[in-house]
Amino acid sequence: MHTEDQPMEVGRLLRELMISIHRYVGEQLSEHDLGDMKGPQSMALGYIIKASKEDEVFSKDLEKMMNIRKSSSSELIGRLIKNGYVTTEKSEKDGRYKRLIVTEEGYAAFQKVHELFVQVEDALTAGLSEEEVAQLKATLHHLHKNVQF
Repeated sequence: MHTEDQPMEVGRLLRELMISIHRYVGEQLSEHDLGDMKGPQSMALGYIIKASKEDEVFSKDLEKMMNIRKSSSSELIGRLIKNGYVTTEKSEKDGRYKRLIVTEEGYAAFQKVHELFVQVEDALTAGLSEEEVAQLKATLHHLHKNVQF
């Protein structure tokens, strides 16, 4: 709650935290030769890996999951293909569609990124009890809910 004697700090602190996390992750990705694996690519790759265990994955699935337009999805998939992380092939169910297939290079890159994100999560929660982590998550979810439209 903002009052005259207590300046707004929550937004500023969250922004500073996100900047620090972004810098840390960027440095780590570069050190592991994964500088091209920024947020959207790693998020998309993780989704494709997980979802393809259940069924074929198409660009429209990526659009829905990431809440992005078709043009953004096409650009993202193009970068994943260019970087050797995914390929496409005709659907086994409907030949009109191309399904997304993760390459061995894609699996290896995602594993490295996943390990990095586990390290970041551990660093962020170091020194906090399980109860404090649970409360932090609940508070962050609440803050996010407050600003959703």
